[in-house]
Formats: sequence, structure tokens, C-alpha cells
Amino acid sequence: MEMAELPEGAPLQQRVAAAWPRLAPAEQKVAAFLKEHPQEVGFSSASELGALTGTSDATVVRTAKALGYSGFTGLKHAVARSLATLMRPSARLRSRVEHMAGSTEELLDRVFEDAAEVIHETRRSLRADAFAAAVERLLPAKEVMTFGAGPSGIIAEYLALRLNRLGLKARHTADMGFRLPDALVPLSADDIVVIFAPARLFKEIEVIIDHAEEVGAPVVLITDALGPALGDRVAVTLLATLSASGATRETLGSLAVVDALALAVASQLGERALETSELLTRLRGHFLPPNSPRHGRDE
Repeated sequence: MEMAELPEGAPLQQRVAAAWPRLAPAEQKVAAFLKEHPQEVGFSSASELGALTGTSDATVVRTAKALGYSGFTGLKHAVARSLATLMRPSARLRSRVEHMAGSTEELLDRVFEDAAEVIHETRRSLRADAFAAAVERLLPAKEVMTFGAGPSGIIAEYLALRLNRLGLKARHTADMGFRLPDALVPLSADDIVVIFAPARLFKEIEVIIDHAEEVGAPVVLITDALGPALGDRVAVTLLATLSASGATRETLGSLAVVDALALAVASQLGERALETSELLTRLRGHFLPPNSPRHGRDE
């Protein structure tokens, strides 16, 4: 099968098989190593993989592109998504701890380098037209319902908070199981749902999407890995990249997307957002001590 015929989410092994006849000998060495040791990809730089394969960082980057990825970073994150569904959480944690061992300086460097990579890859993957479509869906909504499980629930709650402070009515739910239906009952066609689902497809996500389809409420999905599975069932998919190594958690890319959404909504709402901000400041004034400044950072 030619590379052009492979689906966008084709696994690494399938990509290697398709590209193998066209790879140079040095690139074949890299591809063979990637196929046999995919767990090393997320924790290694291009130069480190070059040393492990007896090639170079340039060869590693060329190999990644020859396999159909955007580059080495795209390869790392695609492999990480695949491993996240295959490895037990405890096994992933053990691998992270082993690879992060070293001095405090080295640990700090790895974490902050990983964070920068996540932000860069999220921006690269986030399509401007999809982002604009999400903003257009949010603005006229009667109410925005946000959902996220675990750490993603914190970001979902943060989005609801930001939208309320801009003058859009929003509510957050992290309810699971039998508690979730209570949150879904008020949903109508005039509302919109924003789901934060980085990689795992919970039953609750399917229930929310099913009910949103039933009542006619559009869904915005913010995810790293579930676009292929859910993309045709939601109105808009926004990609928020996960860490390839796990050094930074699942919320970092999503947090940047939320801040961008809030800023875009504020610019569209104009005076409405300013009036809501003034109201918030005035109400906060009741809890400030006498002669205290009544302005400052939004907290």
C-alpha cells in the first residue's frame, strides 16, 4: 500500500511496512528501531534516537517524514497516542519514572522542554477554521454545558467559569454514571456542549453525544486521540495535544485552547463582555476591605 493511501491514523507498523521499499538504508535502520522499540520514542530526542540507531538526528527526522508524519514531533505524539491505549497506566508511570531519572536540573529541563513541545504541537495541529467554527457555535448558545472526567474536568470547569465571566451562560458537569442524566435533562437545541476527552472514550461521553444528537444540540470536542472515532458525530473537533512522554499532564494543551477560546469570545462579545466584567468587579467590591483597590487581575 502506498503512503498516500494510508488513513491519517495509520499505526507506526503499517507505515513502516508501506514505506520500507523507498527508505534509504540508514532510514530503514531508524524505522526498524522505531517499530521494535516504540516506547523509546516519547522519551527521546531526535539526536538521542540517532545515537541509538547509529545514524543522525537528521536521518531520524527524514525517516519520520518518510513515514507520513509532519516531522519528529508528530511521530512522537502519534506513537504516544497509540501506546496510551495499549499500556497499563502503572506501566506508563514506571516508564516515565525510569526515563526521568537524573539530576534536578535534568528533570526540570525535560519537563519544561516537554511542555514547550506540547504547546507547539497543539498550535500546529489546531486548525484555524475549526477554531473559528467553535467560536461561532458558542456565541449564540442559550447555555454552554462543559464536560470532562478526571483532570480534564478541571479544564472543563475553567471554561465554564471563563464564559460566565464574559456574559455567556455556562455550566460544568463532571457527573458520571447515574448522576449524569440529571445534568443532561435541561439540554436543548439552543444549547451547546463542549466535551474534553483527551484519549479515553468513556461511556459517559457516548451518552452525552447521543443525547445531544437527540435534542439537536451541537457538540464541540476537544481531544488528542478521539477525533477519528467521534469526529463525524460532533459539530467541531479541536485538537489539543497530549505529552508524548507524560512529563506534563493532559490538561496543558487543553488549557491553551480554552484561553484562546475565551479571548476570541470576548473579542466578539465586545461591550457585553466588558459590562459583565464591570458587574463582577462591582460585586467583588462588597468583599474587599475599606480603602482597598477595587481593580486588579482577573482571579
